[in-house]
Amino acid sequence: MNRNKQQGAALFVSLIFLLILTVLGVASMNDTIMQGKMAAAIQDGNVALQGAETAIRDAETFLNNITSTGGFDNSSCLYQEGDGPDPFDATIWASAAGEDTCEASALAGQTNAARYFIEQSGGVTDTSTAT
Repeated sequence: MNRNKQQGAALFVSLIFLLILTVLGVASMNDTIMQGKMAAAIQDGNVALQGAETAIRDAETFLNNITSTGGFDNSSCLYQEGDGPDPFDATIWASAAGEDTCEASALAGQTNAARYFIEQSGGVTDTSTAT
């Protein structure tokens, strides 16, 4: 065989093989980065859920300990029916707006503590004859 005709064939094959390995490496790296972002999002969601549950627990504890509804005077996170702030207004949830909402107990992993407000929803009338 003529050796001059075969020069460079091994180089060409090895470059194609290297190109395929590079594409596979980049694809797997992108997959790894995406999985890391998904794991971080799941962790952030779990921390947010725990913060919401902490705020609900604090509100329940407060409600279990009150003896009258006289404190619902539209201040210090206690509101009369229909007078509560708009929960979709982002400004009331800022930590500087402490007069509109209450701060829940601290939770590890959260930058800011969860916040809540309680709105009285009216009285309950017992119409049954049972005691």
